[in-house]
Amino acid sequence: MVISLLLCMVIVTGCGNNLGKVDDSKLSVYEIHEYDAEFKHTEEIVAKFDDEGKLKYAEYITVYDREMTVCPTKIKQWNETEDSKYEDVKYSCEAKDGKTTIKWSMTDKSLNDGYLTDNKTFSSRLKGSYNNIKDEETAKKVWNEHITKFRDENLFAVDERNYIIIDGERIDS
Repeated sequence: MVISLLLCMVIVTGCGNNLGKVDDSKLSVYEIHEYDAEFKHTEEIVAKFDDEGKLKYAEYITVYDREMTVCPTKIKQWNETEDSKYEDVKYSCEAKDGKTTIKWSMTDKSLNDGYLTDNKTFSSRLKGSYNNIKDEETAKKVWNEHITKFRDENLFAVDERNYIIIDGERIDS
């Protein structure tokens, strides 16, 4: 009977249940999207925080307005760094549809394992962003500074790819 009950639970919930995982819909989301017309690319930072303000997920994305052939080389180089050895640290490079997207991402698990805080971290763009997203309070302050910058430099009006999200709310003016 107990085995039947356990088997039913596995069938209903699946083997990869989400015990211990944070529901992504309950996270506070912060994003900055800034287009650089001179160099024809968008820089994007995404940070997600739990209800205690702790960083749970971060990604740094660069989207170029052209397809580049460097992706296989970049991925090979990434796989040779210490960064790639952290379980929840990811890197991708994709060129298609006239764009090249390069993305670095990590979770709080990788931070707990020492990522970005040890001296082994090499090439991730997240390293330079970490002090701005280490917790929600810091991110909110930095994001508000970016809103002021975007308004002062009229960046919201220059290009629709320039916008900021604070705790799920999009600011584009």
